[in-house]
Formats: sequence, structure tokens, C-alpha cells
Amino acid sequence: RTLSELPSAVPLFFTNIVKTPVLIASLIGLVVGVGLSPRDAALPLALLAAGIGTFLLIGIAGLSVIERYLIVPALALINQALEETADGPSADLARRLTVKSKLLVGLMRAGAVEAASAAVAAMPADISLREKAQVFNQLSSVRMLVGQHARAVETADEAIEAAAAAGAVNLESNGYIVRGSALVGLGREDEGLAELARGGQLAAGDTRTVVRYY
Repeated sequence: RTLSELPSAVPLFFTNIVKTPVLIASLIGLVVGVGLSPRDAALPLALLAAGIGTFLLIGIAGLSVIERYLIVPALALINQALEETADGPSADLARRLTVKSKLLVGLMRAGAVEAASAAVAAMPADISLREKAQVFNQLSSVRMLVGQHARAVETADEAIEAAAAAGAVNLESNGYIVRGSALVGLGREDEGLAELARGGQLAAGDTRTVVRYY
């Protein structure tokens, strides 16, 4: 990004990381938090300001800026959004916990499995099949990453079933990729490689899913 593009890049990158509805809810929560309890809002505000400031300084220095540089302030925003989210099953709560899990993985911090597990528990009965697949995909991914291969396979099955029912080919592909990787981790190499191949076939046309496959 050029220096002139940085101001517009910040909201664009935040939207790509946490998605528009979550970003809007986070900002509203932050404003409400400042009004109700400025002291409690001080830390999220400081993290947000520090993250954006670092992002801009990197750009001013002429270095490349990427979305990943905004993960820390994005995590502060999602935590603020969760503070403002009502308890009990809801699609909003499941969605925000899923985003938190992804951000924790990006930062290589503990808590990603717990956040994804909480997202599954927060899913209401009427959640869309697509969102159900997204939540299960995240939980299966983090379980695979931490070596919980057997549980990752079980969760990937749930993700694949929901994705197939929703007609979400890319999500179905992700499910097969994670399931295949976990099966290889369990020593079931032939079965795992076959699942990976299936995921690769379904991934055609989506760059991020293809990269994950390879």
C-alpha cells in the first residue's frame, strides 16, 4: 500500500479480519464502554490506538503493510464486542467467538480452542447451515493444530455435513482438508491423503482454500 492509501486501508483491513457486522458492533461497544466506564475502556482503546499507530508508522517508513499487523487491535475490538454481547445462545455470540478464535491462532496465543468450543456451545438451534459449518470448521482446525486429531476428525464431520447441506463448497473443502490432515496425524495416511485430495478438488477457484490445501 502507498502512503496515500493507508487511511482507507485501515478500515478495509479491519473489515477483512473481523467482518463488517462484528466491526460495527465492536465500535459501538467501544463507544458505549467509554460512556459508561471510561476506566474499563482504557485498555481496549490503548491497544487499538497502539496497533493502528504501529500500522501507520510501518507504512510511513515505506515498508509493506498487511492485514496481519492489525490482529492485536482487532482482538481488542472483538473482546469489546463480546463484552457487549448478551449471554445465551445466539448467532452473534457464536460468530464473534469464532472470530476471536481465529485471531488467537493468528497471534499464536492460548485460548483458541476454548473460544471455538464456546462458539459451538453458543450456536442457537436456528443458526444458518453456512454459519454452523464456519463454526465447526474453526473448532476442527484448532483441534487439529493442537494435536487433538481424533476430536478434529469428529468436528470436521459436522462441518462437512453442514457445509454440504448449505451448498457451501469452499467450507466443505476446508472441512475435508482439516479432516484429511487430522487423519494423517492419527497415522491413517491413505485415508487422510484421499480426504485431502477431495478437499483440493472442491477448492478449485478459491485462492485461500487452494493455498490451505497445498
